[in-house]
Amino acid sequence: SATVTGCALYANRALVARAVPVPEAAIMHDWWLNLVAVCFGEVIYDPEPQILYRVHGRNASRPKEVSVQAAFRQRRGRVGRFRHNLQRRFAQGAALRDRYGADLPAGLRRTLDRFTAIPGQNPLSRRVTLLRGRFLWPGVWRNLVSLGFI
Repeated sequence: SATVTGCALYANRALVARAVPVPEAAIMHDWWLNLVAVCFGEVIYDPEPQILYRVHGRNASRPKEVSVQAAFRQRRGRVGRFRHNLQRRFAQGAALRDRYGADLPAGLRRTLDRFTAIPGQNPLSRRVTLLRGRFLWPGVWRNLVSLGFI
């Protein structure tokens, strides 16, 4: 599913009723709402900007640079943070599976089961599952880095 930004997200009452409370394992509330919407409803993308978003030095969150140069600038601390963020993705998937597993369509349930099994696999199997399941990031370089650290 596509990336969702909370400040530009609209949700109907049915989605909110199904999605709350947002579990602690959710990385961000807007991502959680998007996951639940993908599983049980419809995500409608509006290509027309609805807000003016400014990026400046004091933003709480900023877009990250994604490039070959950025990948090579990885430091030991950033590698640990990257691995931690991967683990958070798996935990969020497990929370989704645990809460909604019985209600999910069979195909989505199988996909979620494959995704949440990745941490228990050996290194080669993890990489194969990521590629076959298309559990990838947008952009080539982030995926190359991801496959190197999973």
